[in-house]
Amino acid sequence: MIIAPGLDFKEASKIHTTCGLLAAQALLQRGPAGFDMPDMVDNLFFRAGRKKAQEEIAAALPALTSRSMHQKVEISGIDVKSVRQTQGIQIYFIEVAGQIIRDGQISGARVREVDEVKLLFEMWRNPRLTENGRYPLVAADYQYLLLKPTGDRRQEAGAATGLSTSVPATAQ
Repeated sequence: MIIAPGLDFKEASKIHTTCGLLAAQALLQRGPAGFDMPDMVDNLFFRAGRKKAQEEIAAALPALTSRSMHQKVEISGIDVKSVRQTQGIQIYFIEVAGQIIRDGQISGARVREVDEVKLLFEMWRNPRLTENGRYPLVAADYQYLLLKPTGDRRQEAGAATGLSTSVPATAQ
């Protein structure tokens, strides 16, 4: 795919970073009803990535619902870490860093939680963009590289496990 005269898709960094941004927002912005943008999740996440996202939201829903929790993400950085070619598929590894902000209620008291987060998306180039109506890159998989509480909550727990089930703890 040629994006502009003389610019190959591999060099279209704004498209790559935008797809990483959209994937992070689609995955992390959620509330008691589930993903804030379920259509975007369906269009941006592919195969194992979509299954993983659906399993994650299913596990998070009880906590989101019981605490009337709404979660948003603020992105502080996006970096294309590497590009590989495997079996004719261009694969982009895109790291997205930022913070997750959760607002909700526990026993009637308003609560706000903030966690630092860093994700690595494995995004595949979509060769049939006009046929399937998806984005130029789709997330085939992702992993949490970092998820840790900030501020006062950092002292309350040594890890994100148990603080909130709306996002899984980082792998140790």
